[in-house]
Amino acid sequence: MALTSNLFTFHTTYAEKNFIKSYGKPTDLLEKLNELAGYAPDEEIELVFEIYCVFAFQEIKFEPMVMYGYIDKRLTFRSNQLEDGDIVWYQKSMPAQTRKLFCCPDIPYFLEYQHSLQVIHFRSFEKPEKDEFYLQLSKLDSNDEVVRKVANQLGVDDPSKLRLTSHNIYSQRPKAHPIRYQGVENLLEMPLHYNHLFDILYFEVVDIPLPELQELRILKLAFSYVANSEVKTHSIRLPKERTVGDVLEHLKEKVKLSCPNAELRLLVVFLHKIYKIYPNSDKIAAINDNRWTLRTEEIPEEDKFLGLSKCLIHVCHFMHEDAQKQMRIKNLGKPFLLMINDGETLSRIEVRVQNKLQVRYEEFSKWRCAFVSHSQAQYLEDSDTLFDHF
Repeated sequence: MALTSNLFTFHTTYAEKNFIKSYGKPTDLLEKLNELAGYAPDEEIELVFEIYCVFAFQEIKFEPMVMYGYIDKRLTFRSNQLEDGDIVWYQKSMPAQTRKLFCCPDIPYFLEYQHSLQVIHFRSFEKPEKDEFYLQLSKLDSNDEVVRKVANQLGVDDPSKLRLTSHNIYSQRPKAHPIRYQGVENLLEMPLHYNHLFDILYFEVVDIPLPELQELRILKLAFSYVANSEVKTHSIRLPKERTVGDVLEHLKEKVKLSCPNAELRLLVVFLHKIYKIYPNSDKIAAINDNRWTLRTEEIPEEDKFLGLSKCLIHVCHFMHEDAQKQMRIKNLGKPFLLMINDGETLSRIEVRVQNKLQVRYEEFSKWRCAFVSHSQAQYLEDSDTLFDHF
């Protein structure tokens, strides 16, 4: 069986099925093959044979393989090791300079491209639950080629403003980090997750080219208002070499403060517990916001000037949870910071906690306070001095 390929259009044409003599030579068929393809009778063509194989060992089956090689037109078909059922491809011969104009300059490249095609489903980063469209792409397509084809599908003029993100098998959502600009060689590396290949990619169109965007740090900050329990999330985008103090100054322009000279602080919250207060001098490039919540809030006046007789403690709600016949502490609610004084008893501190939480006395009296260290709760009495535990 003979097939001809057009490398200009990626089009394959069936020529014919023919019986040939094994001791015959390809040169005997050149004029007929040219006629079938619509070429000039004396057109110089290249011949390639294709063998489709499936290898198996015992009960294990492997991926089908396609083997191919050039046919020497000076030798017989038998000498070229052609057998019954083999497929012969042919195309016009081209000089080396012309071949450079094509991504698949010859039949072996073309066959490899065809066998590497894969359908990829694309989903919007903002709506990750459903497919928006799909494209048939080659696993050999470069990063730039994939992005260009997706941009054409979306009607995006500048492909550098298109950002792709791989699929997370566990969350069934986009991965935490997008694919960096020209960060992978080809499509084969894009939908990978722990060496598993998936057919889903997420897209989003950003407002500036990715090379510029990647030099910036984007932080999502949850701001807690003093007057009420309202929390709003704001996105701050700054160069990576800027500091936490710079972020907080930009945030002030987006939020309504209790007074013009209010100061802000940045906290790290995870599983309803405060883990860190970022110093204003820290570089934002080092902030890890993968799993943490970044919370910002105004600094109360009493928290600004801490001497030896004062300290700032982390306060959070907790409950006991029975896990595999063991009592485990589970945090809940919204944690906060509280300033306490040396010599201040728990009974006085509880009044301030009740006022801060705006809880009625009848409800608050049912709660118990404890000092928790290494997942062990030490319950406190009203007369205990809390400062001694810190």
